[in-house]
Amino acid sequence: FFSPPQYVSMNEGLADRIVSGAEEGHLCSICFEILNVPRQCRNGHIFCLECLRTALRAKRECPECRVALSLDTASRNLILERSLAALQIRCDCGTVFALGQRGAHEADCLYRVVRCLCGSDLRLRELPDHLEGGCSVREQLQRLQALEAENWRLQAEVDAARVREQLQGLSVSASGACVQCMPTSFTTSS
Repeated sequence: FFSPPQYVSMNEGLADRIVSGAEEGHLCSICFEILNVPRQCRNGHIFCLECLRTALRAKRECPECRVALSLDTASRNLILERSLAALQIRCDCGTVFALGQRGAHEADCLYRVVRCLCGSDLRLRELPDHLEGGCSVREQLQRLQALEAENWRLQAEVDAARVREQLQGLSVSASGACVQCMPTSFTTSS
């Protein structure tokens, strides 16, 4: 019944974990973090996709050079994407891997950051203690589970009462057979 925690997939603080290969061109000029899904204007100014999406809501132009821009006209930069994927980063668990392998590493890493349904961001390894330590959502879910169990019990009682009511309306012969199910005429063989 408990939903899995939501993975927090932002590059916040990633620049501090780069082991080698980082360059100034790897940073978004809006959030100043390592580019996350980079997109560029026709003049080559590069931003994180989400940063650009937010900027374009205010004005449909490049935040740097003011050339007309939309998400449809913003393009990928494959050379930069390959360069970013090759950056070596160190996870809080101590493992060093290429940024392009981040998803595969974090799928199994207990140090990845997740968001609990209560809104708290915490490491996956801290989630059991968080849930046991009085997470407000856990208490609500436990109440919901108890109500759901009671609902199923009451529904079963209602269903059983309906069956008893239907059975009381049936006539039964001396042999125990349902009179309504028996054929109307019987032929006896001599």
